[in-house]
Amino acid sequence: MNSLLKNVFIKTCNIGINNRANFLKITGVTGLILSCLAQTGAIIFNPKIDKKEKSFLVPQELADGVLNSSLFLFFTSKCSDIAKKLVLNKKIIPASLDKILTNYKPCSKNAAAEKLFLNYLEKSGGINAKKTGLTMLNGIGLLGMIFGSILSVNVITPLIRNKLADKIQQNRIMKSEAENKKLLYQNLKNLDYSKFNKTFLYTKNNVCSFNQNMKI
Repeated sequence: MNSLLKNVFIKTCNIGINNRANFLKITGVTGLILSCLAQTGAIIFNPKIDKKEKSFLVPQELADGVLNSSLFLFFTSKCSDIAKKLVLNKKIIPASLDKILTNYKPCSKNAAAEKLFLNYLEKSGGINAKKTGLTMLNGIGLLGMIFGSILSVNVITPLIRNKLADKIQQNRIMKSEAENKKLLYQNLKNLDYSKFNKTFLYTKNNVCSFNQNMKI
């Protein structure tokens, strides 16, 4: 068990050292998942919340956690890729690499673009040029991922979550109203109208008798 935890710790540290953007993404998603599980557990084990309310809150909390994690992964990855493209397409490059990349033609395929870019730097400018390019890619990728995380957590996710919550709440209200109408219909259907009519006539006769006695 200790060796397993040690290996996980070492691999996590290596990811953090070699690729800070991916490290931010992994830790961010892990934090969101753990937060979701903690809040779900708090609802499940809270004795003050009844079962009916739990049956609504638990799925909502889990769906909220999936939404938060998915949007975080999507926007951080996209923003990081867009930021890296600025370097790969020679829009933002250090002055030391400007002359080396004069004849470089950017690759249209995203999967191979970064590898070809670094290989070209190594062949044309040596290992130092490759290290500079790699540092530039990792740095701007990290900035893009930070921007994506802020955008996802503070802007996109709350907007989508509020719209979904509003829709779920409206559906719940409509369902509740439909159930109330159905219950009212069943009660009216099962009502004994013969007794109701007798009671009404009895009351009506008493009122008439009372009015006659009050006449002067």
